[in-house]
Amino acid sequence: MKKYFTTIISILIFKNICSSDIKIENEELSNLTSKHLNSFDMTSIEKVLPHEEIDLNYDSDTEYKSHQTVSERFFRRLSSKPEVRNIIDQFKKGEIGIISSPPICLDNLSSRTRILLFRELTTFAPKSTSTIFFVFHECEFSFAFQKTLRQPGSAILSKIDRYEDVYQVLDIYTLDYQQQIAIKLWEARSSKKPYHPEIPYPNIAKDGKILNLELLNILLDFEVARRLQGDTKTEKSNNYYKKLEIIVSKWRDLKKEAEKKDENLEKKINSEEILANSEYQSIRARWNPVAGFINKIIENEAIYEKEAKESSDVRCSDYTEKDKMRYIRDDRNLLDELPIATAITGIFKISTDSQNLIALKDFFHATGSDRGYRHGELNAFEGRPNGGYRKKAIHTVLVKANKKQQKTKEQIHQDYLNIFGGVSESEGESYD
Repeated sequence: MKKYFTTIISILIFKNICSSDIKIENEELSNLTSKHLNSFDMTSIEKVLPHEEIDLNYDSDTEYKSHQTVSERFFRRLSSKPEVRNIIDQFKKGEIGIISSPPICLDNLSSRTRILLFRELTTFAPKSTSTIFFVFHECEFSFAFQKTLRQPGSAILSKIDRYEDVYQVLDIYTLDYQQQIAIKLWEARSSKKPYHPEIPYPNIAKDGKILNLELLNILLDFEVARRLQGDTKTEKSNNYYKKLEIIVSKWRDLKKEAEKKDENLEKKINSEEILANSEYQSIRARWNPVAGFINKIIENEAIYEKEAKESSDVRCSDYTEKDKMRYIRDDRNLLDELPIATAITGIFKISTDSQNLIALKDFFHATGSDRGYRHGELNAFEGRPNGGYRKKAIHTVLVKANKKQQKTKEQIHQDYLNIFGGVSESEGESYD
């Protein structure tokens, strides 16, 4: 039986968070009221739960694995939203997103839907080095892809430099002001009606370096999407694909049965009726993009592997070709298995929690380096793939954010919905 001990949480009043002695440099920020304090701030639940229970048997490794499971099921899927399917179809035809066509508009999409869109667009980008153009709240930007076997989702977001530059801009602001910035980012992400409204006064700057908060949210989304470029085995073994394949297989068998010649015409199933069936058409509409997605992955993998074999890599210069491929794929697996969405969820919990506040800047800071890779204690976005730094950072953020309380997969899923939205993308989701 689990043992618990109870700690008394002191009640913080909102005036202590946004009191008059806090200097807010932006007049708009000074108008924040209690509705801006998000549901992750412990002050919003203290009146209901005056005592916090901490699980003495808490195991961060067990919870980390739960987060991996939820992350895979939450994001390793394709969006069935009509607007997303239309964007993908237009992009594949070269009608939007390329240099000679209008940019892809991301307005009114949830963070989760944007991630699913980025995941699919990355796969269908025409070659290893290509650029896709977007517009979001009238701000135009692009992803310049540098896709390889090791990182098939690798890209550079224009108008945002290195994470160190993000850190340096945030570093000029006080801890309280960084909390207000984090609240602005969170509010935009968590809004449901409409999804992701414009952030007021989104630009902050230092020494001519401008950090656009709208694009920082986009960058966080892409950090999740770039890790979702699975190989064929990964894509076919995920929960979304397997469930959909079972349904499609049943309809295929029914259709085959209908097409068989049968002397007893009264018992014969009419195949034309099956084709006209609305449920069958709905399943086909969901399955066709998945089948096309898998075929494109197979095509891409062959290209990436060929390029990897022909490339020079000092990290495996003495390896045989077989060992080189294994080394590269191991690096890729170590990166792809990271539940980056958990780190992002944790960032917003901690950077807006007035009781255990940690500066937003620290999640983008790299304090050390290993073989040319920079890394930091709370920075889940940088670090040598096989050095374990990113995984350790996610562990650290997870423990600090959840305060050693073991969460169920359903609770983790709800945390994801709070930060990434897109509940309509969760059709058929369960954690049985």
